Amino acid sequence: AEEMEAKARAAAAAPGAAQTLSAEDVKAYEAAKAVVDKGKPVAPAAYDRPVQMWLYIIGCGVLGVPWFLWEWLSAASKKYRLNADGSFEFNGRTIPMEDIADIDMAKWMSKSVATVVAKDGTRITLDDYKFKNSNLIIGGIAARLYPNDWDTDGRDLNKIRAQEEAVAASDAAELAAASQPAADSATDKTV
Repeated sequence: AEEMEAKARAAAAAPGAAQTLSAEDVKAYEAAKAVVDKGKPVAPAAYDRPVQMWLYIIGCGVLGVPWFLWEWLSAASKKYRLNADGSFEFNGRTIPMEDIADIDMAKWMSKSVATVVAKDGTRITLDDYKFKNSNLIIGGIAARLYPNDWDTDGRDLNKIRAQEEAVAASDAAELAAASQPAADSATDKTV
C-alpha cells in the first residue's frame, strides 16, 4: 500500500499529471483503504446456501400453490361471450346490446384491459392476457360504440391512420429527395 501511495505521489508530481485529491476525496480514499486493509469478508457458513434454498422452496410452495390454484379456479369459472345479436354474456348473466352504455378503452393499448359499462352501472373488466380472444369481444363492442376509433379486432384505427400517414410522408420525402438530384443534373451548369 505504501508503494502504491509513493507511485501516486510521483505521478501527481510529474508534468501533465492529474490534479490532487480534494479533502472529501482523501477521506473517501482512506475509508475505502481501511475496509480493504481489514481483509476479505467472512465466508458464509456451509449450511447457509442449503437452508436458503429449502426456505425458498417451502415458502414458494406454501404461498405459491394456493395462490396459483385460486387464480386458476377463479379464471376458469368466468365465461365471456359476445353473441351475434350484440348481447354480452358473462357468468350466466346477459346484457342486451342496448344496455351496454360504454366501454372504457383507456388501458387497452398499454395493458390489454378494457371495462364494459352497462346502463345499470355494472362494470365488467376484460383482460386479454387472462382470457383468450377477449380482443374480439372488446373489439366488437368498441367498433359498435366508436366505429371511427376502433375496429372489430380491437385495434386503434387512429393509431393505424397516423402510422399510414407517417409512412406516406416518409415515402413522399424520399421521392422528393430522389428526384431533386435528377433535376439538378438536368440543368445546364456551363457558363
